[in-house]
Amino acid sequence: MKTGYNYDAINNTVTISAAFAKKASQIGSAEYDIMLKLRKDYPNLKVVKEEKTAKKQLTYKEMAEFISLHSNKDELMKAFESAKTLSKFHSMPFTFVKAWFEKTFPYFKDGSYEMDSEGFIVEVKPKSSELKVVKEDTEETADDQAENKAS
Repeated sequence: MKTGYNYDAINNTVTISAAFAKKASQIGSAEYDIMLKLRKDYPNLKVVKEEKTAKKQLTYKEMAEFISLHSNKDELMKAFESAKTLSKFHSMPFTFVKAWFEKTFPYFKDGSYEMDSEGFIVEVKPKSSELKVVKEDTEETADDQAENKAS
């Protein structure tokens, strides 16, 4: 919604953003004039304020809960607490800790893990063709290596 509003002719509805609504409440503004014209052209027009869907931000509490699901949770919690302490020396502490968390638990985002019989998280390893081996500034997948050996 680049203009701040969107007219739906089928439902005779105009959806407006919060910023557009605020500007439209000021008499004489361009947004006010747009709303006047729409109401004049469509007397039964319904005005709906756009609903923002808030992005769910990862929290320290959620990180700690995820860590507690690992069999080596004590060791991981110490590392987590160390990352939080170190983050205080950075301009964006939460971003620092989040980067550590995502690097330590790359399977968190995509859910590529399973639970063992004791209820602990077991990381599901990528397929061999997805593994990368770094060799003198070049990357080769396991499939590429197998192909090169066959040659």
